[in-house]
Amino acid sequence: MKITGESGKIFLKDGKIAKVILDASKTSLNQRKILIREVEKRIALDKARINLIIKRKKLNQKEAEKWLYNWYGIEDTEQKLTKWKKGIGTLEELIDITEEAIREGERKAKERIRELKPALPELPVEEIEDSFQRLLQRKNIMVDPKLVKDLPMIAPRQIDKRYLLEGAETPTDIIKKYQRRFGNKTVTHVFLIPKEEYKEGQVPTFGEHFRKALLIMSAFAVEQKTLSPVFRKEHIFRLEGKADNEIKGGMYESLDNVFKTIAYATYEIENDKKGKEYRRTIGHITDNVNWIGKGRGSCINCVMNRQYWSAVAALIEGEKGQFISIPKDRLTETLSGDEENFLNYIDGLIGLRNVYPIQVKTIFIEKLGYQIKSLKKMGSSEISRILDQCLNRAKTTGRLKEPFWNYDYKKDPSFKNILNWKIKLFLSPKEEQNTYNIQGE
Repeated sequence: MKITGESGKIFLKDGKIAKVILDASKTSLNQRKILIREVEKRIALDKARINLIIKRKKLNQKEAEKWLYNWYGIEDTEQKLTKWKKGIGTLEELIDITEEAIREGERKAKERIRELKPALPELPVEEIEDSFQRLLQRKNIMVDPKLVKDLPMIAPRQIDKRYLLEGAETPTDIIKKYQRRFGNKTVTHVFLIPKEEYKEGQVPTFGEHFRKALLIMSAFAVEQKTLSPVFRKEHIFRLEGKADNEIKGGMYESLDNVFKTIAYATYEIENDKKGKEYRRTIGHITDNVNWIGKGRGSCINCVMNRQYWSAVAALIEGEKGQFISIPKDRLTETLSGDEENFLNYIDGLIGLRNVYPIQVKTIFIEKLGYQIKSLKKMGSSEISRILDQCLNRAKTTGRLKEPFWNYDYKKDPSFKNILNWKIKLFLSPKEEQNTYNIQGE
């Protein structure tokens, strides 16, 4: 494992700290620890920038690295780093080298920033309006199955400074890393936000509106049969059930913050169920978000990540894309966080099987995102209240059919053991829902 001078900073193969650093460093143990932290920060920043160039410049990994190297005085920096590795330089000199390279790189970056802006799709205005009118008339919207599965985790109702794992600042960017638990999973959100777009308390932003925007973005992609859907900001509010006189000026800025959050985020989900840890890196779900025009009639164009939105990609290629039919009450109704997560779970099941037995504890941990220690503190009465609220919401919205649900007490009807009960959900049959399969052209 060797150190290279890639991008004029420290970039280590496999993203690890090479032993050569500790061997070559003629510093104290404490200073070595400081060095490692400095190097790790630069590794993370390097990777984030290279990924950004890959997406926006449409280059492969090697081409993106080469393009990035041109931002910095790479040859000169490599020579300095070589001297340092031989023990000639000091820790302070190393930091000076990297900081100097970063400053020079940022200067060159500003000169080339226009090259990163992709061409906007040429979607006729009539098609944008027609696709909106079709969605407006539908009872259900079609959503990519991956989004339905991941929605409670990548779009939490709330993330605040309590969940901030670390933050960093470069001359051009703000980096924020949040981490929170959802049931037996740990979800990490990383945001690389340009300084000119960062506003404390506004970007990143989370909540009910964030989730609805993701669902609507997916619906427009299916309706327009494209991975680069275009829609007017006003369309979002109308699909959420708002009348024209209810759409106020401040709502447009709030919507901009939602889509900036979508654009700047990457996600990683780690499951520790039964001690078996595995990690799934989602990365960016959009490659880019563009704003077209200004004011009430302005549009948003989302360039969606083909790998993540595989069902939409299949549809575009003329194959049969499988989607989940989501009733539009998920867009128009104000739901509690528990109700929303429960309906998201039910919506992913409708049409798959009519009766589905599941343990109450599993519902709360895997579907609603509770921690087992929190459930123990809540007590049986509160657990029962939340469960009844979720079940009744599913019943009144037509997602369940008679007899709606039955409990299996597992020979232990004691109310204090409610978490161990099983519940059978009687799901509305597939023929009462919109089709799940859409054939591409």
